[in-house]
Amino acid sequence: MKQSHFTDKTVYWAVISIIGGLLLWNLYATVTTGRLVGLLPITIQSILLGLIFTKHQYARMAIKIWAIVFLVIASGLQFFGRFLEDAVKRLSGC
Repeated sequence: MKQSHFTDKTVYWAVISIIGGLLLWNLYATVTTGRLVGLLPITIQSILLGLIFTKHQYARMAIKIWAIVFLVIASGLQFFGRFLEDAVKRLSGC
């Protein structure tokens, strides 16, 4: 199997620390709130860390896809959710 190679160790450890920190935060939030929807990001972040630590050939591609989804699509969904919340408040007169 072809292995992934990270040439810049600073970026390698930064990615691991960011994903690891988000994983810990999601674990904490899921346990304290009891909402099972938190298992989805926990699963995705665990898979990403597993790919990185095993130096799987698709680790870099998975990081890029995760970053696109996490940064672009998630931010867009948050904006859309706030927009809907404001629209409902205006329509209901609250």
